[in-house]
Amino acid sequence: VVVNSMAPVDLLISKLLIASPIIGIASAVIGVYGTSIENGWTKRKLYDHDISDLGTTWSKYRIIFSIGFTFASLIIIFGSFIKIYLLSKLWKLSCSLITNMVLMSIGAAFLILMAWCPYDVNWFLHMMGAVLGIMITLLAEMLDTCYWYRYCKFMHWLQRRSYILTLYSFLCLISSLTFFIVWMESEQASYDKPDWQKIHKPWCEWLGLLFAILGFLTQSAHGIYIYKHLKNKGKDHNDRTNQLLINDDISIKKIATNDRQVKVAQQ
Repeated sequence: VVVNSMAPVDLLISKLLIASPIIGIASAVIGVYGTSIENGWTKRKLYDHDISDLGTTWSKYRIIFSIGFTFASLIIIFGSFIKIYLLSKLWKLSCSLITNMVLMSIGAAFLILMAWCPYDVNWFLHMMGAVLGIMITLLAEMLDTCYWYRYCKFMHWLQRRSYILTLYSFLCLISSLTFFIVWMESEQASYDKPDWQKIHKPWCEWLGLLFAILGFLTQSAHGIYIYKHLKNKGKDHNDRTNQLLINDDISIKKIATNDRQVKVAQQ
């Protein structure tokens, strides 16, 4: 007889945590490059533009851009709920964990606003969605990295791979934030200026997005850690349970044998 300590749904949810960042990133990438391919832009021309240009009214297939970022943002929110569920069961439901989930959801909501509000229609709402979406999401990822480090310390997982993963996450987030800030400053410096005075740096926005994507992939790595832990925990529980059942069976047989011996002696 085998008794499972972890509900099958927990293992399934941990698999969803592994897959959700990959699906979300794929959605955003398809939204960006799907729109540009349909518009017939070459790669060189594409990277000479801000990413937001793909969502403007003069972008023929901007609906692909909007849907891609919307689906990616919803996946981000979904993944944050999955993670808070798993970590609260494995450790504790703390204020920092809840704060991280709320910030991630708010950042994703602003990115949806950015995707559906072209800057040539409402520049203020678009930039508010872009800037706040980027900053709040990166802040949430930074807090998540710190929380994950504390969780690894609690679980005694602080080994070489854990340190490398934490360092990788911080490097990606700092790089992404740096490139986004340079891009925002160039946008501000170029506002309401003639073309020959503009100092657009759209490539910084593209690199900022790249490092944000690379940093977000750590969520899949966290999911792998949790999945392996749940699987090993269930296996250890099964082994202990089976051993107890075997011991009980042996004890019952010994008692039955002793009873038979007593009856034979009495006869």
